[in-house]
Amino acid sequence: MSEPVAAYGFLHWLTANNNVLRFCLKTETWSFLTVPENLASDRSLKLTRYEGKLGVFRSRSKEGVDYQELWVLESSLGSSWVKVKKIESMGLEPIGFLSNDVVTLADVDKKFLHNYNMNNGKSQKLQIRSPGFSPNMDASLSYFHLCSDFKRVEFEVGLVFSFSFYMVTEETRV
Repeated sequence: MSEPVAAYGFLHWLTANNNVLRFCLKTETWSFLTVPENLASDRSLKLTRYEGKLGVFRSRSKEGVDYQELWVLESSLGSSWVKVKKIESMGLEPIGFLSNDVVTLADVDKKFLHNYNMNNGKSQKLQIRSPGFSPNMDASLSYFHLCSDFKRVEFEVGLVFSFSFYMVTEETRV
């Protein structure tokens, strides 16, 4: 099974036969969703979260060009999946979103990360520099979104990459 993806108040996992197993955090119940029928037999699917919604990446190749399709589930209740983006993959694997327009991609060996702007098609290679980071490490393990239930604050770490951080302020305390 895949890593869990949180959306719509559920945790979602992609099973080996391309069903989506989900756990409702409110009712603590399990259920299944189906991926779009035209994706059901595809072995390249990967779950993601896009604009707060459950999404699935599909790897494709046409006329020698590799690309990813991003499909999004429109509602937690339905089975309406919509193809929202087509991303030239450049031999890279999507690992998450930096923003609604920027997807973070990793090379096959996961030694380098790239931020790809889906609107303008531009890509920026990220250099990972931190104490204890070795070029032999999996770069995708060094990239993460830090979040909690508090007020969101955006900041950049040098020119390397951005991530989100939530901090407690007087106005957010109950």
